[in-house]
Amino acid sequence: MAVSIKILNADEVIYFLKKKGKDNEKNIQIALQKASFLLQNEVKSSIAGHRAEPTSVDTGRFLNSIDFKIDLFKIEASIFSDIEYAKFL
Repeated sequence: MAVSIKILNADEVIYFLKKKGKDNEKNIQIALQKASFLLQNEVKSSIAGHRAEPTSVDTGRFLNSIDFKIDLFKIEASIFSDIEYAKFL
């Protein structure tokens, strides 16, 4: 006894699944960007002295160096500064 399965409208199903995957990728990208902007602003607020910790601003170079990058492959984002003395502040 053999069982046979036939998928009706397979092209439509495949299209729907591919579109859903692209929608999810786009939503992940948007979420990472929003989270990165939020965290970047929180770090900058902290540096500017808008939090309980002391102000770390003298010339504004450190404050303006805070940036972020997103890696969609790993689904992660990094907030960083390329200023050499940032780790000491």
